[in-house]
Formats: sequence, C-alpha cells, structure tokens
Amino acid sequence: MGSERYLAHTLLQIVMLCLNIYTGFLYPPFIIRYPRFGLQFFSIALGIYLILYGKKLVDKKLFLVNKRNILKFDFDSLKETTCYYLSNDYSYFIRIKSSLPNINLLNLRYEFRNAVKELWEPYLDLFAELSKKYNSLSWWGSTIASRNVASTPLFLNIVYLYCAEKIIVNTNNDILIIADDETLLDCIEELAVSKGYNIIRGKRKIWRIIERVEIFLRISAKIAYFLWQNLRLKVLTFFMLKKTPLENWGDKKTVIVRSWINQGNFDKNGIFNDRNFGDFPAWLSSRGYIVWTLPMFFSLSVPFKKILLLMKKSGTVFLMPHQFLKLKDYIQLIFIEFKFLKFSFSKIRINHFDVSRIFSNIQLKQIFSPDLLTLNLSYFLLKRMNEKGIRISAFYYAFENNPPEKLFIMGVREFYPHSSIKGYQHSAWYSEQSRMYLSRKELAIHPLPDSIITHGPIYANVLKQAGFPPDILKIGPNLRFSYISSFKNVQSISNTTDKRNIMLPLSFDKNLSFELIYKVKEAFKKNNNIHFFIKPHPFYCINDLKSYLEQINMINYEINFDETIQELLTKSHITISTGCTICILESVIMGKPTIRVAPDNYFFLDPIVWSNYPLKPVSCPEEIQEQINLIDEILIKDNGLFVKIAAQIRNNYFSEPNEEALKNLL
Repeated sequence: MGSERYLAHTLLQIVMLCLNIYTGFLYPPFIIRYPRFGLQFFSIALGIYLILYGKKLVDKKLFLVNKRNILKFDFDSLKETTCYYLSNDYSYFIRIKSSLPNINLLNLRYEFRNAVKELWEPYLDLFAELSKKYNSLSWWGSTIASRNVASTPLFLNIVYLYCAEKIIVNTNNDILIIADDETLLDCIEELAVSKGYNIIRGKRKIWRIIERVEIFLRISAKIAYFLWQNLRLKVLTFFMLKKTPLENWGDKKTVIVRSWINQGNFDKNGIFNDRNFGDFPAWLSSRGYIVWTLPMFFSLSVPFKKILLLMKKSGTVFLMPHQFLKLKDYIQLIFIEFKFLKFSFSKIRINHFDVSRIFSNIQLKQIFSPDLLTLNLSYFLLKRMNEKGIRISAFYYAFENNPPEKLFIMGVREFYPHSSIKGYQHSAWYSEQSRMYLSRKELAIHPLPDSIITHGPIYANVLKQAGFPPDILKIGPNLRFSYISSFKNVQSISNTTDKRNIMLPLSFDKNLSFELIYKVKEAFKKNNNIHFFIKPHPFYCINDLKSYLEQINMINYEINFDETIQELLTKSHITISTGCTICILESVIMGKPTIRVAPDNYFFLDPIVWSNYPLKPVSCPEEIQEQINLIDEILIKDNGLFVKIAAQIRNNYFSEPNEEALKNLL
C-alpha cells in the first residue's frame, strides 16, 4: 500500500515537471520578470530526482524471517542488505554466524540500552493505567501484571519493536530482520508498510492457524494438568502429612512464614533450613511464637513423595494448602483466570506505538500457568483458615514483587484485616528488572505489604528511588546470605603477569550465560595466559553447556560443580559476569575486580548500585580487554582499592543478623 501511494505521487511529479518545463524554459523572460516563477525550478529539480531515484526508493525491501527458518533462507538474493537479530537466544545467533559467515548479522547492543531508557517511564505509566482499569484478582494474579522481564517477554518485544522502527527510519538500504516471535514480526511489518517498504515474508497463514490451534490446546492441557497435579497432591498430603494443628496454644501468637522450598532445603540429616529466612523462624519460636511454614515449591528434582517425606521427618510445622482447600476452590481459581482471558488489550499505545497485538499474544500464551495457579491457591487457603476461626498474628513472605505475592497479600487484607503482613527482601535488587519499580500513579492500588524489610541499608534507599513508599521500608538483618560475614578478612590480589584465573559465574538464564562465555572467549582469543573457572547455576543442564563450549572452541577452562562460589573466588584474580546473579555481589565483597558485561539483546540485570565502583559495565569483547588493562593500572596505583570498596559494599548491602536487627522484623 505504501509503495503504491509513492508511485502515484511520483507520476504526479512527472506531470508537474512537464508543465514546469513548458512554462519555464519556453518563456524564460517570465522567470526574470516574475521571481516567484523561480520556484518552479525547485519543482523541476525535484521531479528529475524522483524520476531518477524514485524506483530505488519504491523498491526498498524489508525481509522478515522467523529465526527457525533463517538457515533455509536464500541469502544470495541479499545485496547491500543490513541484517539485524532481534532475539536473546545467543547460541542460535552464533550458529547463524557460523553457518553464514558472509552475512554481517548485527545485534542491538547500545540501541537496546537506549530504547530501555526511553521506554521505561512510559512503560510503568502504562501499567499504572492498566492496573486501575483491571484492578481485580484476575489482573494481579497474572504474569503480565507483574511485568517481570525474566518470566514474560512482553517488555522485551516492545523494546524490539521500538528498535526496529529506529532501524527502518535510519537505514537507507534493504533490511533483514530476524526474530523468534511471529506477533513481533507482524507489528514490524505494519510499521514498515507505513514507511513505504516492500515487505518480503514467507508464507505464514498455515503457521498462524497451527499456532492458534496449538495455543488453545495448550490452554486445555494446562488446565487439566493443574487439576490433576493439585488433586494428586491433595491425596498425597492427606495420607503422608499430619494436618496442621488448628488450635492456638494459650496466649501464644501464631505466625505464618511463606518461603521458597525445594530438596536443597533439607540437609543430609533431614533438618530443614529456610533458604529465605535463615534462623528467623527459630528466633521467633524462642520468643514464644508458634511458627507455621507455608511452602512455595520450585525446581523440584525429586518426586513429590520424597519431599513430603522429608517434610514429615524434619520436625518443622508445614502449612499445606491442600489440607484445607475444597474442590470448588480449584474450580473457582480457574474461573478467575478465565476472567483475565476476557480482558481486552486493544488500543494500547506506548509513545506512538500500538502494542495491542503484543499484549494479546502474551495474554494467550501465558494464561493458565499451572505453577502460578498453584501458588495463587494461597488466597483460598486464607479464606478457609478464616472460616475455621484460625487466628494469625502476622504473615511473612519472601518479597520479590512477583505474581505469587499479590493474591496472597489480597487474601490477607480480605480475610485477616487485623493481622500484619511483612515482606522480607531476601534476594538482590537488579537494574532493568521492571517488576522492582513502581509508578507513583499505581501506589494507591498496588498490593503491597505493611512493611518491606531489606537485608541491607542501601536497599531502603534503592527501593525508595524505585518508587516504593518510604514509610513501609525498614532496614533488617541479612538472614539468607549468612556466609557473607566470613568475607571480612579479604586480601589484596597480586598484580601478576603470570597465568590468571578468571571466574565466570553463570546465571540461571542459559542465553545470558552463553553470551558471556562467547564474549569472554573472543576477548582473550589471543591470550593463552588465562584459565577460566566456569561455575554453572545449580539448575543448569551440564550437557547443553559442554556442547556449547565445544561448538565455540572454548579452551583453558574447567567446569566446577563441586567447589562453592567462595572457594572458587579465593583462587580467582578477576570475575566476569553478565548479571542476573548474586555472585557479582559476592565477588565484589571478596575484593575481586568484577567486570560486568551488559547483554546485547536483553535486559542488564545488574545487582551493583555503587556509583564509585571503578569498573563500569561494558558490552563487547574489546571493552572487556580494556577493563583488564584498567584493572592492571588500578592495582599498580593502589593495590588495596578493591579490598577497601569490598568493605564499604558489604556493610551497605548486608546488615549483621544481630538481636536489634531481628527486632525490626516484628
């Protein structure tokens, strides 16, 4: 359509050119006598330009290809074409570059960072409007409402669309865009057509039909799996666990602690250790409280029967929702989810972009998540407990500002309005993680606890700057990372030209890990005087990692599962990480120079908020090498600088778990 309009305009200019030649060149005295006719020369020049270059403009092409089809694409037809990759699947990016070495395939890198900054405030304000419009159990229990960049690609695809427009506007030749989301490609196509591009895209009608059928089949399968899984757990819980005692003993107060649990919480003797709250439940018990632990299961690598058996033998009192829930509670939760499906995401705009399709696509793909539905059963648990007259003094939960917290908070507000609810910030805060920011416009309706207790002084200020109400922020003790106190006596590292050990702590995100490894490999490809300690995430697939290392011809490394992060850091000179891991903080606190590498096509989840840290985030292999040189210069001038910084950051990020700090949790 855009090209047709442009052709019509060109023909009109040709007619004007003919008229101008007749009136101008045949009667030149008119132009001298009447200067206004000199403007006709401009029209003549414009007409000639359009005749000569109009075809080139009209033939400007945009190739849109799904990532899964790119290796079948005919690249011989591409001449003077700019190629962009809009996906965070870095291993596939490397595969394309290896298979098609003659194609200069580009990531977004700095364009991505700039787009995030420009869209940040509009994105938060948009969610404030949506939250006001859809304020309900259905809305707050959804993945979309959380805007967690790690669990939904919503903001990621919006950033990609924003970058695509910049590419289309600022590129003069043909463009190839590769993406892994058909809806994103639809949005880019619509945008490019309005700019006059010819769109070249493979047949997709049959794929679109298949995709729609697949989505609705998956919805049915997810509902069935949720019911089967939870009814099975209800039966197992009934036979394997004693029911949580309902009566309150004398004047003792009962407290519920909601925490994340998997097989790693139980030691070899079967003793339960709370990974989020540490010794806090035991401290409460010592002060006369009755403590019930409400588990949130995640990343289970053993059968659920074994987990229940471990729970039974641990001596800890666990509050299992299935012991109280009725069959209609499970059904009612499904109906609440169906209401979310009815929400209309139309005419949703960020700046001048219509992102309605992106919202609707995520709505269909992520609705009825069995794991999230299971966690949202906490709302009905509180309802049933209230009906039985169970008195609860206070509720504690692991604060992350994620979806499982919202219905829990709303349940406490509705069924236990006189009980306090407190969120404990057990993990790190990450930059560019939009779930950890609030717009001022949504504060009145966003489900928040009575207080958020941070595990270090700096986080109270960080969360305040991120939009959380200052009056609910309190500084508490470091309960989860108790081993941090052993980092006090760190030693300065030696500035040596001998073989260096570099630590590569991998996050749970495979794509971020693969990107880090590749960039580091490229940065040191001419330096064999390096040895890498690769520390995978506990839930990592080792076979995928080994296969990738072999694919990129990585050398001088060892994959270490056995030693702890602390043990590996002791042997390391430098740490390099791409974010999304607490290991960055651990490395800095141990006095190790830490290079942070921002990903090219994804959010930079950096846990360091320290403006005076001498090593600023970098993006490419060349910048990594520059930082290695900078580290050498710093160590020559002040060998103890990183150790001094380590003490400052440790004291600001992690408070001692002393009696006074523990009282702030009450």
